[in-house]
Amino acid sequence: MRKAYFHIFSRLSKSENEELRSTLKFLTGGNKATSALSSFFSNNQKSLTNSLNDTQLSNNNNNNNNNTSEDTKYINTIVKLLNTNLTKHEKNELRIRKHYDIFYKNLRDVLELTSSTAVSNQYPNTNITSKDMLNQIILSELTETFDIYKVSKIILSKKFHHFDELLDNISLFPINERLQISLLIYYRTKKLDIKQKYFQDWIKQLDNFKPSIQRVFWRCLYHKMNIENSKKDIYDTIVQIGNWNPNKIITLYQSLFEIANLLPNQNKLTINQNLFVITLRTLAPYKDFRSHMIKIVKLSLDCKLVNEKPLDPSVTQQADITNITSQYKFAISLNLILHEIYNNCLSSQNKQNNSIIPELEDIFKIINNEEKDIKSQLSIRYT
Repeated sequence: MRKAYFHIFSRLSKSENEELRSTLKFLTGGNKATSALSSFFSNNQKSLTNSLNDTQLSNNNNNNNNNTSEDTKYINTIVKLLNTNLTKHEKNELRIRKHYDIFYKNLRDVLELTSSTAVSNQYPNTNITSKDMLNQIILSELTETFDIYKVSKIILSKKFHHFDELLDNISLFPINERLQISLLIYYRTKKLDIKQKYFQDWIKQLDNFKPSIQRVFWRCLYHKMNIENSKKDIYDTIVQIGNWNPNKIITLYQSLFEIANLLPNQNKLTINQNLFVITLRTLAPYKDFRSHMIKIVKLSLDCKLVNEKPLDPSVTQQADITNITSQYKFAISLNLILHEIYNNCLSSQNKQNNSIIPELEDIFKIINNEEKDIKSQLSIRYT
């Protein structure tokens, strides 16, 4: 309640118009304000849509005979305030409609909060609805505060189910945002018509997607119940993308680690990137090690393995120290995870799992050699 109150207050208190300041007092006046405005919103909900051909809101609230002249004055002031925030796009009726729908709802929410006699101790977003989430996405675009990371969390949330409504309004968004949103919706719904419409555009724009959205793209091609079809779809897509580099290879393995042994390999990788690929390809056939593979993928994300560059002895310690530290962290952490698997295999009666021991020992040799190399690089930079 306080957050909503001070948001309105910060906007009104800056104005020298006494009408706005008195309106603030009216909004916080409790039952009187709530009664007047609730009737205004309920009586004008239908007329709001019909008035969108005009660039400003009309004074439809004058038809509300239940309001006093003083109440009407305050309501007119609120309408003026909404008009000052109107999207400056006369021809785009859809944006204007969404603008008013969302801002009217936000104002109603403020009134409900300010007139409430008891404040809930729960976090405000605890009871957020799918419709609220939809409004947040559209509002972020209208107010130019769109953030694909925040939007992806909303769409991937189990609470969100207004997929059709979001698709109906997808033309509001620029092409890159539109494609990422459609991809996220397809990931949640698996509707084939979405894939048929956007798939080729996803491929063309994949390099321009955020890394997390790129991983969602590859996950969309993974069919757990039909690995052969997954492999075919993945390889067909790989051929279409082309221009493969270490960045794309690591993203591919991070996304599809469960079937890493079926994915293509590449030679032009850094030592750690190569370790990452070899390790996942070694562990993938063993279902018992899935939790360890998840740890390794998270480690690669934490160390930004996708952006790792080869060590350059000619680079000064200040310029390259972060790169060395990150590489060392990955190698040591990977070593610990693999030793946990190794020890479990030694103590296990499962002979199938024991067959992985020689492969793990080969990986340990690579890690030990890398540790020596990193230490020598550090000694060169500090001498």
